[in-house]
Amino acid sequence: MKGILVLAAGLLMQICLGTIYAWSFFGLQLREAYGLSSARTEFIYGLGIGVFAFGTIITGRLVYRIGPRLMSLISAVLFGLAFAGASLAGPSYPGLLITLGPVLGLSIAFGYVCPLSTAAGWFPHRKGMVTGLAVTGFGGGAFLSGSLSKALAAQGHSINDIFGIIAVTGTLVIGISALFLQRAPQETHQGRPTGGDPVPRILSHQRPFYRSRIFWALAGAMFLSTIGGLIVIGAALNMASEYGLYAWSALTIGLLTLGNAGGRLLWGIIMDKLASRTLSLSLAVMMCGFILLALGENRPIWFLAGIFLAGLQFGASLVIFATFTERYYGSGAIGRVYPWIFACYGAAALIGPWAGGIAHDLSGSYRQLMWVLSVLPLLGIVLLIWGLRSTNERKKHVS
Repeated sequence: MKGILVLAAGLLMQICLGTIYAWSFFGLQLREAYGLSSARTEFIYGLGIGVFAFGTIITGRLVYRIGPRLMSLISAVLFGLAFAGASLAGPSYPGLLITLGPVLGLSIAFGYVCPLSTAAGWFPHRKGMVTGLAVTGFGGGAFLSGSLSKALAAQGHSINDIFGIIAVTGTLVIGISALFLQRAPQETHQGRPTGGDPVPRILSHQRPFYRSRIFWALAGAMFLSTIGGLIVIGAALNMASEYGLYAWSALTIGLLTLGNAGGRLLWGIIMDKLASRTLSLSLAVMMCGFILLALGENRPIWFLAGIFLAGLQFGASLVIFATFTERYYGSGAIGRVYPWIFACYGAAALIGPWAGGIAHDLSGSYRQLMWVLSVLPLLGIVLLIWGLRSTNERKKHVS
């Protein structure tokens, strides 16, 4: 029962932290309210995700020192400061950049690792499924916060009012959820098992993780598998408008969120069944999604299918890489190894949305960019084959 409460608390936290994925709405509102360019609004979004991803290198270790409860409370305070500050910043671009960039990014970095480091320990035989559940809310938060924000906007509330409401509600939910988080009894404060772990691979007696080929393959594939999804998440409504499909905007956000959130649970279950083959399968899904988006102008079915697949694959990236890392490198790897792989997601965030915004400002179209992005999955698959087929890695390959 206690494990269920930990998982539920983590899910609620992730729903609030996933508000950043409603950026398709926030960015559009900021462009309309203050005349900001796509490059500027997407850079705020990318900076927030980037700080979040790189921040987990520190917070992933810190969670084992000060505990998930205190970490989550820090996240709650920073979350409130981020959106309250954005509410007061008004048209000031530097103010919006700082509050919704580094401050919000740090809030997510402190909070995101807590459910990941606690929930899986309560369900050692279902790590893929539980990891998927723990981060489902992070993808689903976009739908709830986006729907709330659109309803408030329809009632005449400004984007500043909306940010203020999110600040209050998010701080309360994260803060209350933090009180229920704790690690499983069989784990020590360092995140290592004291007994009962079915896969006792502990990194400390192996060679440094950064000297293994599989680490670099996973890091590179993480970059290639998330850069396109970040662009689509930040620009979905803009893309629908450009394609003459803005009437489908509600369904666009709904399908993107469904893929991003529900896909995390689905891919976690698939990972439990197919192991490392799930990595390449998700990249193939990614390629199909971008091809459909490239062909989706004035074709609502193709466009919506592409949006759904883009969300589905993006959700996969934040589950299967974490699960594979934990299985391959051993218990505690979520805090010690995965943050370095996750940092490549941060690099993708700093480059992708900003570059996508520039592409839109210069060409007025996302179509050509979708064709370019459709090539990246092939590169990722080649990279994974290179990492998984090395002689030394094959002996330790997680099946």
